[in-house]
Amino acid sequence: VFLREITSRLSKGLADETPNLEDRVDHDQTKQVFGIGITHLTSLLARLATPESVNGVIALVTGTISIWSSTSGVVLPAFLPTVADLVHKVGGGDPLAVALSINVGSSLVDVSPLSTIGALCIASAGTGDTRKFFNQLLAWGVSMTLVAAVVCWVIFR
Repeated sequence: VFLREITSRLSKGLADETPNLEDRVDHDQTKQVFGIGITHLTSLLARLATPESVNGVIALVTGTISIWSSTSGVVLPAFLPTVADLVHKVGGGDPLAVALSINVGSSLVDVSPLSTIGALCIASAGTGDTRKFFNQLLAWGVSMTLVAAVVCWVIFR
């Protein structure tokens, strides 16, 4: 449903720029939805990792991004499709361990005040010292990014 909606919106949004429907759909499908975006992201991730470090690196990257974005709405849909190609490009590794590292890295930081759950915590905190609470949650989110990377690197080797 998600990919169908993206494709539909891209097709409608680019109608003036690319009037030919066949060319527009081909561009949307091969360059934006299924093609170059995921391939480019996977290549960038593969440059950061080796077969030995891929689990820690992917947990660190997904945790860092999840500090200010939604795990289930942004990080997991963007990174889980890269698993098989990432393992291939780094020259080895366990795809299940990489997928688990994506989940662990992005989920441990969910109470960051810049993320959805953390923002809800701040909003429901009441009239206390919200600035201090914000800073504490942010420190927790950043520290959990590092903890997740180390834990995934150690456990999934």
